[in-house]
Amino acid sequence: METHEFNLITGVPTIIGGLYGKEQRILTEQNGKSFQQKLYYLLASVTKKVGDVDIQSLSDKEREDFFKNMLSADRKKILIMTQRFSYDFDPYFIFTYKYVNSETQKEDQIVKRLDISGGFPETPLKKFDENILKGKTFSELKELQGDKLKELQDSIPDVQCSNYEEVLQYKTILIELPKTKIRVELTLIDGMGESIGGSTKKEDRSSHTALLMRQPRRLMAKPEEENNGHYNKINITKAELDKLPVMDIEYMRKAVQIFEPRVDTEFRFEAPDGDTTAEGRYVVSDVLHQLSFFYPSETT
Repeated sequence: METHEFNLITGVPTIIGGLYGKEQRILTEQNGKSFQQKLYYLLASVTKKVGDVDIQSLSDKEREDFFKNMLSADRKKILIMTQRFSYDFDPYFIFTYKYVNSETQKEDQIVKRLDISGGFPETPLKKFDENILKGKTFSELKELQGDKLKELQDSIPDVQCSNYEEVLQYKTILIELPKTKIRVELTLIDGMGESIGGSTKKEDRSSHTALLMRQPRRLMAKPEEENNGHYNKINITKAELDKLPVMDIEYMRKAVQIFEPRVDTEFRFEAPDGDTTAEGRYVVSDVLHQLSFFYPSETT
């Protein structure tokens, strides 16, 4: 069986196999599982080795736990490289966009051809340092956008590891909220965070969902160990987020934005005339949510 080796966003050497009929079946079975759940099974099937961990020798439970703990950016990297390796690094992805035409009231479609030869934009995992944010005013935080944000990120060391156990040490960030002075621990988005987002009903999704996917925890010092750095960790709920000052909410968002690794797999194009499906002038989609990314025959 042919394999391909590359490094994850976090630097960990990884070996994958290609897509076979088994993986096509996994993604297309009508078994009631969400596409996100099917992508997990795809990850578990194609990944051979991550660092020194032989993925295929793990039990089903160990494999599930491994990928739940893996950062989402690294999971995305594996899926992207699996697709590219399986199709001999074909430079194009052809995507069919279906919509309801307001003039004919019938389903219509357009075909988009995307050049993916240069890969997808990546932002590395940054080594957390609370002092980078500490003491910054709201106005200073607000300015951290675009080039200014990139300039700050470029000044922070990247996290590059040889094994995934090392990566896990950098997966959580600990911050003190500026208004309430609450100590909060956040987990940069991983497989567990994706599951939280995927299981949130559409009617329950809001601006809080992205933060809840980072599993926020309030740190409370144990009375007898107040000065020893030992804390009880209490999950912060949607109701508790409601009660936080908006500056504290924005502080958490900015911390995530600065340190969290990303792979941008979204693409956008101008909505066709008569499209009643799109929200606004542009259509935004994620290639990893398209079955045709993995199986081009699904384009037709």
